[in-house]
Amino acid sequence: MAIKSEAKLTTFEAISMIVGNSIGTGIIAVPYLATKNSMIDVIWMVGAAYIINVILHLIIAELSYNNGEVQPKSVTAEKDQTYALYNLTQEQLRRTLMPVGEYEKPQIRRIAEEAGLPVAHKSDSQDICFVPDHDYASFIENETGKTYEPGNFVDESGNILGRHKGLIHYTIGQRKGLGITAATPLFVKELRPATNEVVISTNESLFSDTCYISDINYMAQEHITPGTRSIGKVRYSHRGADCTLTPMENGMIKCVFDEPQRAMTPGQAAVFYQDGHVLCGGTIEKMMVN
Repeated sequence: MAIKSEAKLTTFEAISMIVGNSIGTGIIAVPYLATKNSMIDVIWMVGAAYIINVILHLIIAELSYNNGEVQPKSVTAEKDQTYALYNLTQEQLRRTLMPVGEYEKPQIRRIAEEAGLPVAHKSDSQDICFVPDHDYASFIENETGKTYEPGNFVDESGNILGRHKGLIHYTIGQRKGLGITAATPLFVKELRPATNEVVISTNESLFSDTCYISDINYMAQEHITPGTRSIGKVRYSHRGADCTLTPMENGMIKCVFDEPQRAMTPGQAAVFYQDGHVLCGGTIEKMMVN
């Protein structure tokens, strides 16, 4: 249980980290938990023993130690960030401290207010916090130097319904901003980069009970067996749903939900839980249309 106890820093110590006061050598405070190996590797190279994640308005997670594996879990589902941690290795998690994980957001705000920190009254981040004007499409184009050409909206049969502004402006399940007039509400069902088409459908067509997951990172155990029961989340805001997991010979996992789920999106992360802990996670490769 040593790993779990190492994560039990006091809230005062966590706040001290935020304002820049060191509580000991070998620890680096970061405003968010980096999931890119490059940043973490650099931190290890400078000789830090641990990373401490102390962002009060974002991360609500705790590390627990179970059967030799460090697993993230969350006290409150409202601000659960464990979905974003699934791709970390056990070594990275063992050297990560999350001292605010046992607190709910209102408690953290009260503690911050008592400490005189302005973050106590900061509004919750919405959408992408580092894109303040919410224009993520322009942000990506500016950062990458790439442009995304207009193309056709098409229905599921391939009939042209109109023109879109570029694939980057749309996401699966989107309704607003399409600029298409129809007798029934229409939604984005699929993005087709090869033909630069956005497929439009009714809401009913967005539901599926089966998806395939690639690039698996096992968190709580080294592998799963056919028929493993779990709760799956297919996006950060997804409440999670009961499902059955089956490993495949190609290394992917087949996930079948008990009930069809809306707008499962290729490229999005799917994370699976057992007993409140992250079992494993990966990238949605494709979904099977019901």
